[in-house]
Amino acid sequence: MKAIKFGAGLAVFVIVLGFVSGFFGLPSWLSLQNPFTERRVERAHPAILDELISVSEYTAAAGTFSVLVDVERDVRFMPAVLAGERSKMLAVGSVEAVVDFSGITEGDISVGATGRDVTVTLPQPDLSDVMIDHSATEVIDRDRGVLDRIGGMFTDSPTTDRDLLIAAERQLADAASTSELLTMGEDNTRTMLNEFLGDLGYGDVTVVFVAPAETATAV
Repeated sequence: MKAIKFGAGLAVFVIVLGFVSGFFGLPSWLSLQNPFTERRVERAHPAILDELISVSEYTAAAGTFSVLVDVERDVRFMPAVLAGERSKMLAVGSVEAVVDFSGITEGDISVGATGRDVTVTLPQPDLSDVMIDHSATEVIDRDRGVLDRIGGMFTDSPTTDRDLLIAAERQLADAASTSELLTMGEDNTRTMLNEFLGDLGYGDVTVVFVAPAETATAV
């Protein structure tokens, strides 16, 4: 009976000694192999490719522009007072800077060795078509020659704003292309991705914009 009690006591002593040696660093001659040794577990971050593609198209910035459109139609060998037309329109429209995420591939996303930094390569922002604000756009002046006014008496639509609107869209697009809209689009996209990927655990986010031709070559 004493032998059994002694064996049980020795077993308890060995277990306790294992804990003590593992956690308090006893000399090597007293230490036993700790069965509860630590192990390193590496957990991958969520798949960011699917997350970014789900964005599809990101409106990074928008601008409202106004232009004064002045269109004149002359009739050869006739004075303006008799024939021809000159119209002025104050046109207002908006343009958006849009980034296309739909073509992103795995090669466009590079995660660093630490797993905490990521580089995303995107196409440069592109400008959308002009959206005319018809409620704020109006013809402010229209001068027509005598013959045009007489001829207009015999038609249901003596005047048309089609040429004015076409010219307005072109001029508004030119105004947007020379503005800071595309630069704002890049800055806002960087800010959005820093917040978006920061929520996924990435502390250092780099966004690189390339021309569409460069993107196609890389793919």
